[in-house]
Amino acid sequence: MLRPLERIVDLLDPELNQIHNMDLEEARRRGLLTCALTGYDGGRLAELDWLDHLLIARSDYIPRLQEAHATMYHLLLEAVGSPR
Repeated sequence: MLRPLERIVDLLDPELNQIHNMDLEEARRRGLLTCALTGYDGGRLAELDWLDHLLIARSDYIPRLQEAHATMYHLLLEAVGSPR
């Protein structure tokens, strides 16, 4: 059970894995901050109006998406803090 101010970072591929959307929905239900990273035009994640934050690397070139996501991961982990 998560306590206030705890967080989950889920780094699955949401476009290929429906479980990820279920994880996000459960996090939202529990009152946790929801944040997702994606590429291209946002795909199915862009349709979820309840996400707190959606970071989109707007490119269709896979190496650029990977570079952008690596940078986003580092910034996101810095913002939410590392586990104790």
